[in-house]
Amino acid sequence: MPRKLNVSIGPEPFESEDARGLLLAQEAELAGVYPPGERFLTVDPAVFEEARARFLVARADGRAVGCGAVIRRDEHTGEVKRMYVAPAFRRQGVASAILGQLEAWAAQTGLRRLVLETGERHAGPVDLYRGAGYVAIPRFGEYLTSQSSRCFEKTLVPNAEGAR
Repeated sequence: MPRKLNVSIGPEPFESEDARGLLLAQEAELAGVYPPGERFLTVDPAVFEEARARFLVARADGRAVGCGAVIRRDEHTGEVKRMYVAPAFRRQGVASAILGQLEAWAAQTGLRRLVLETGERHAGPVDLYRGAGYVAIPRFGEYLTSQSSRCFEKTLVPNAEGAR
């Protein structure tokens, strides 16, 4: 029986050493699957300094094993970006926990809707998002012409505390 992971998730600077390691691992993995025009990894680090975004790192027994972000697109909509879990830690609830915390932050800050893009060659993330209540939507923004992009959205339940 596999041992239970001791996972903690918290905000971390987007440009921290552990964050960079996770993001580089994600980029390397995607480079082996999608051509350059089909990889949408650009995130302006300045958005994290302006409280328009939240970047989380998941740690298992102190080791950085996953990450994810929400970036505010407009007054009511955020976009989930840079979701990644190291292969050895997948299918153990890490991604679901990261996504849940991102959704909670988004609701607390007044966002009513989250959108995201993932690649068609990644069944795991598609299953994760559908299982979390996301529904397929037409491609949007920078993904409009990407034939390998699959886009999703979820309406958020307003936080009882209201927007902060």
